[in-house]
Amino acid sequence: MTLFRAKNKSGKWVYGIPLNFEDGKTRMIKAGKGNNVSKVEIVPETIGQFTGAYDAHNNMIYEGDIVKDAIGVIHTVIYDQCKYGILSNFPQKEGHIIPEVIVVGNDYDQPELGLSEEL
Repeated sequence: MTLFRAKNKSGKWVYGIPLNFEDGKTRMIKAGKGNNVSKVEIVPETIGQFTGAYDAHNNMIYEGDIVKDAIGVIHTVIYDQCKYGILSNFPQKEGHIIPEVIVVGNDYDQPELGLSEEL
């Protein structure tokens, strides 16, 4: 199953599957125990998909994350042409750990760190 995250209206991260509803709102759907399903309204601009990769601290890397490489250069994780990338070179392999990269933030909480304005 593909995992997404997004900010709810209170600014907290929620995880699940984003869906657009007839009322024009976007909600994150998350399965609970039994047949329970929760729906939380989210900010659509903050939706990011899990890349399948982990950083050196075993943190999940999501689209929109800001990462620092081994020499201290900051990159923004993007999705382009059906692939995830840090600019143009980001290996995507399910469960892959990238030891030389650490997540230092994201475009939504620390936009000043990222490169999204240049992309």
